[in-house]
Amino acid sequence: MANTAAVSVQIDPELKKNAESILSQLGITPSSAIQMLYSQVILSRGAAFSALPALPPHRRRRHDPGTAERRTAKGDRFCPKRGRLHPGRNGCCLLPGIWRMKKYQVLYTADAYRDLQGIHRYIAVELQEKTVAKKQMARIKKAILSLCALPERHGGVDWEPWSSMGVRRLPVDNYIVYYMVDQQKALVYVIRVVYGGRDIEDMISTGQ
Repeated sequence: MANTAAVSVQIDPELKKNAESILSQLGITPSSAIQMLYSQVILSRGAAFSALPALPPHRRRRHDPGTAERRTAKGDRFCPKRGRLHPGRNGCCLLPGIWRMKKYQVLYTADAYRDLQGIHRYIAVELQEKTVAKKQMARIKKAILSLCALPERHGGVDWEPWSSMGVRRLPVDNYIVYYMVDQQKALVYVIRVVYGGRDIEDMISTGQ
């Protein structure tokens, strides 16, 4: 295990609650968020915060960002009362009003699509739990969408040939999302989504 250092801070309880609610929706742990913040400080060689643009005077009375909801630079809306982040037109969530990060486009391979269809079919048809299947698929897709920001925060596999290919793993409930990152093209390729109890190495070697 890599060496780590503890960070202890005192913050407002309501701020902590709202922030962690948003991070949970993005599939990001508080520890990962702090690491992301420190990384941005190093990259920008300064404070990683950007001021929110002020609304025009004629709109401020109808929609005051200080009391209702705030928009990020990319169009996402954040409601502080509910502690929720609503994705904007770009289809990629950002931490609201804090810092700009490099965005990645998330693409699915044909195998990943078949895996998702198989998971849904098994839960909805074989287990006859359509509502559970819908919710499970929503959680998996939400976690995959979070890869549009800092996808390399998740660890890689330790077996070949996927280790040399740079394949990483993202656990979601009882399932694991395997994906690759193309830094130059800012792309994330989701290659497989499988049940955590299955032997993925055997599946690959047998062509499943």
